[in-house]
Amino acid sequence: MDKTEIPGANLRNLPQVDKVIRHPLVQAIQDKIHPDILARLARRELAFFREEIIKGGAAPSIETAAQAVADGVSQLLAGSVQRVINGTGVILNTNLGRAPLPMSAVERLNQTLPGYCSLEIDLATGKRGERTSHLELLLSLLTGCQSAIVVNNNAAAVMLSVSALASGKEVVVSRGELIEIGGSFRLPDVITSAGGILKEVGTTNRTRVDDYRNAISANTGLLLRCHRSNYEIRGFTEQPKLAELAALAEEVSIPFIEDLGSGAVIDLAGFGLKDEPTVPDVIQAGADAVLFSGDKLLGGLQSGIIAGKRSVVERLKRH
Repeated sequence: MDKTEIPGANLRNLPQVDKVIRHPLVQAIQDKIHPDILARLARRELAFFREEIIKGGAAPSIETAAQAVADGVSQLLAGSVQRVINGTGVILNTNLGRAPLPMSAVERLNQTLPGYCSLEIDLATGKRGERTSHLELLLSLLTGCQSAIVVNNNAAAVMLSVSALASGKEVVVSRGELIEIGGSFRLPDVITSAGGILKEVGTTNRTRVDDYRNAISANTGLLLRCHRSNYEIRGFTEQPKLAELAALAEEVSIPFIEDLGSGAVIDLAGFGLKDEPTVPDVIQAGADAVLFSGDKLLGGLQSGIIAGKRSVVERLKRH
């Protein structure tokens, strides 16, 4: 037989879907799953076998195919997200769910989410409410902000900020802060995807407030500073103080936003950890808004939080 005929011959030996489903191994678990879903799983497993045959593999026996379908059902019912032990030494591990939720939060979710809840209804008036109202008071007490909004993740917070405040305009950023974070999110790409025009200032290791001042033009829409939370530049370095950038932004009437990334809300030095700028410090220094993750140092679920002055946050809400 010619070698080119072998895959075709093996494909003819691939078990049929209905025969696989009627096999005792599959029949034993058929009451655990809807028949339509079972059939789709069987076709999916047979498609994998078909690909292997085309690559030169042998056709599976009906027992092998049935076992693959039964295993697929078991894995589906078990779920893909499972409890694991973190032995990495990294407390906030991106791959392992980041921040574990405290039991008090889990218990509150168990009390609220099995039924209906007051997510977007004002219980005092009976009228439609605003879902972010549940968070604004808490975040204002925690950070000192006037208003806040929560989005999918911190990259989304950057994208929303640029899109709402500087679409078609220049976003001024230090060259030493053009970072890449997990998931291959690169700050320059996020800015341009949101419609902003990236305008780099300073150098990799040294940027001064005058670099920002000299870069401002009639088409500048945003001053952006990004905290380098996952790497350091040491030695001959310089960067402007938060208060200096906030004063410049107020002087020229251009929003100034600080992207803190991990988003510390308390001083970590007291726990023997490296000191990080905190969200309250950034807000107190005069930034119009600060962006940070909800699932890292804050210890909550995946989210990106934008907290700051009411006038700026309202523009983002309306966008």
